[in-house]
Order: sequence, then structure tokens, then C-alpha cells
Amino acid sequence: MGQTLWMMGDFVDARFHLERTVELCAAHQETLTAYRRFGADDEVAALSALSRALLLLGYPEQAARAAGQALARARSMGLAFTTALALDGESLLGALGADLKRAAVHANEATAHSIEHSFADYEQRARFIQGALLARSGDPQRGIELMRSTLAAIGRTNGVNRVTLYLGHYAAAHARLGQPAVGLDLLDDAIQTADKMSERFFEAELHHLRGKILLTLGRRSEAEAGLRRALAIAQQQQARWWELRAATSLAKHWHDEGRYSEAYSLLQSIYGWFVEGFGTTSLKDAEELLGELRNLSGSQARARRG
Repeated sequence: MGQTLWMMGDFVDARFHLERTVELCAAHQETLTAYRRFGADDEVAALSALSRALLLLGYPEQAARAAGQALARARSMGLAFTTALALDGESLLGALGADLKRAAVHANEATAHSIEHSFADYEQRARFIQGALLARSGDPQRGIELMRSTLAAIGRTNGVNRVTLYLGHYAAAHARLGQPAVGLDLLDDAIQTADKMSERFFEAELHHLRGKILLTLGRRSEAEAGLRRALAIAQQQQARWWELRAATSLAKHWHDEGRYSEAYSLLQSIYGWFVEGFGTTSLKDAEELLGELRNLSGSQARARRG
């Protein structure tokens, strides 16, 4: 249930059920052992899913710990399928915007492990994430090629899971390569898919990405509407992680329009909520922008008084 709730964007309830699952698993290890011969471990699965809920709720350090616990447990038991699941979870955190270097290492390992044990589904998931991370780290062409080569295979082996995430990363890579129109078309498809399938865990980020692309095209009013939509979805879901990313982009937009005080107030309200994860790229970007906005809004206020 927790994983399903997470896919639907109900991160608060997902966290509750997944934490309860972890507690029950810890209290009933003998029961788990009885069916572990099939290669699955519920505690690993729950910890892995919990890591994603914690990240999007705004707790990146707790998310990393849960993912690390899942992988350590899977490795200690020597279960190939469960290890593939845990490696996939570690990689997915990177695709959701957490530690990219850590995610890349695990995506590489997930690919090798899945090939070794003939897990076609997990191999294609890992390869796609490798492509997404390549595109985000400065090589969109190679990233697109890798993502393109895995999308069809993912459709055959993985069904409908994570379609919105895949389309979102594919769109962002095309935009980085100077193909914004392709990116917008892909994002429109992803947003329609989110509505049709109720796969809403990536919905706020889809609107955020769409707003950013529209800004590069000079369609500023449409872009602002998209970023505001991303904020509204994130706030409804209590997804502080997505809220921070959307707020940072909207504050940058307002910065460029000279709306310094408005931008500072918006970004400070969400940045000030966080209590961990200040070494992540998303929080460092927000902190840097806040410093600039603080100075500019102060100068603007003094000029008005003068």
C-alpha cells in the first residue's frame, strides 16, 4: 500500500504505512524468513520505498539513510532479486534530484548486477537512470541516446510504472540539447499520463520543468503560470522537495523581473522549513539565490525610502 500511495503522490500516508511496515517486519523476522526463499524481503522493499517518500517530504538525509539500510540488508542476505530492488531504489533517489554521484555509482552497479542475474526489468531501469544522470551532468546527447535505447524495452518489461518520470527526464535532456519544442511535447504527454494513470509522484516536477523551458523561450507569463502550478501541486502533496525546486525557479524568474522582495519572501518561507540536506544541490542553489535576493531587496527598500 505504501508504494502505491507514493506513486499517487500521497507521500504523507505513504510514509506512515511504510514506517509501520518496517516496524512490523522488524518485530516478525521469523515470519519473513519463512518465505524469503523466493528471493524477496519485505523490510528491504519497505525501506527502499520509504527513502523516496522521505526525500519528497523534504528529508534527504533520512532518505539516504533508509536507502542505505535497505541495500546493506539486501547484501547481507545475499538475495539477488532483493539486492537489485535496493540498488534500483538508490539509483532512483538520484533521478528524483538527490545525490547524483551516489546515484550514478549505484546505477552502474545495478546495471552490472541485473545483467549478471538476468533481471531485464531492473537492467533497463538502471540504464535509463544512467542516461538521465548523464544528461544532467553535462552530456545531454549521450544521455538522450541511452534513454531512447531503453524506453522501448522499459515499455515491454516494466509496463506503466514511472512513465511520468521517464518522460520528464527525456524532455529535460532535449531542452538541454537545444530542443525545447521536443521537450514541451514530451512534458505535455507526461502531464496527460499523470492525469490518466494517477501517477502523481512526479507531477509537480513536470510542471516545474515545463515552466523552466517556457522561460528559455521568453514565454514568461506561461512560464510563471507553470511554476505556480508546480508550487500548488507540491504544497497540496506536502512535497517540500518539489516545492523548494519550483520556488527556486520562480524566485529566479522574479529576480530577473526586479521583484526582489517578493522572490526573497517566497523562497525564504520554504527554505527556512528545512532542517537537513543543506549539502544537496537543490538547497545550496536556494541558499545562494537567497543571499543575492537579500542584498538586492535590502538595496531596493533603501532606494525607495530615499
